[in-house]
Amino acid sequence: MFNQYPLSERLLWLWRQTWPVLGEETEMPQAPASRSFFEPRSAVRLIFLGDVMRTHREWVPRVSAALRERLRSADLILANCEGPVLHERVTRRPLFTIRYAMAREYIEQVMAATSVPADRWVWSLANNHAGDFGEDGVRRTAATLESLGAQVVGLKDWDLIRVAHEKLAIQAWTQWENHPLGSGEGKSAWRPNRLRGGAPPKVPHLARIALPHWGLEFRYFPTAEQRAWAREWAEQDVRLIVGHHGHVAQPLEWIDRTPAKALAAYGIGNWLGVQWSWPTMNFGALIVDLETEGERRGQFAGYEMLCLQRVPHPEVKAEIRLHSEAGERKHESEAIFRRVGWLADRGTPHGTGRTR
Repeated sequence: MFNQYPLSERLLWLWRQTWPVLGEETEMPQAPASRSFFEPRSAVRLIFLGDVMRTHREWVPRVSAALRERLRSADLILANCEGPVLHERVTRRPLFTIRYAMAREYIEQVMAATSVPADRWVWSLANNHAGDFGEDGVRRTAATLESLGAQVVGLKDWDLIRVAHEKLAIQAWTQWENHPLGSGEGKSAWRPNRLRGGAPPKVPHLARIALPHWGLEFRYFPTAEQRAWAREWAEQDVRLIVGHHGHVAQPLEWIDRTPAKALAAYGIGNWLGVQWSWPTMNFGALIVDLETEGERRGQFAGYEMLCLQRVPHPEVKAEIRLHSEAGERKHESEAIFRRVGWLADRGTPHGTGRTR
């Protein structure tokens, strides 16, 4: 059920997947891909990954040792679960299917490949495939992820998520719904598409974060509507916006609005799935350190966008590597990353020595 997308977009999907389409650049000011603001007294580290969705004959790739070391430094990893988790074991699936369904085993493998334990994972269920198997599919997916020890967001207006001794207020929502859940606002207890609704929680929290599933697929720059929403969130004291759904790399932008500046990562590509063409095999992981003490509590101590590639590997089907490790078609990847600002104008280097 794809009729929620403009016909002009659907007709261009295959072309856009295969070739990074030119002429989309906007006049938006791009933020540096990496920046360190101050040395934190005490900080929590958040790492954001993109969409995870199992497509035809998709298996979990290996994660390089250098990248695993970076990921293990996270106090929390946040990713998007693009589709229900409905069965126990990984099985073969038809070549073409509209409804995505993943196995508990597959999600376990995704987390295990990073060497980050499940209790440090947060999965967003706010996406256009969440309702592919109805409300029961959403309910079963949330229960499965929580049984693995992970936390879930996207089923409420705001979610309070535990990280170390802190709480984060997270608003996850989707602009698109393939299969609506319930009839009308508030009719379903499992409705992951509440568009920026509700007041922020009154419980003390370290920072407010938005995880929107938005925009147009296979486009490298955000729409004017997305940028307007980002400015609106910044005015509501949302400090960080990390988007999904586009399947490709998109720029970072600083939004200087009252009461504080916000960082918007409009799209970081897919961590896994819908990577059939070379452009979609280039994606990112966003690292953010938030101060937890003193007058700078809740502020960015620093951030870094890691440029990643999915590449063939002689021993396994594929491996996810840091761009600096990859060799195959590296110049083509650099062209994509430079185009969206991920390799250009890097600020003061963000600390890389923190490990667990």
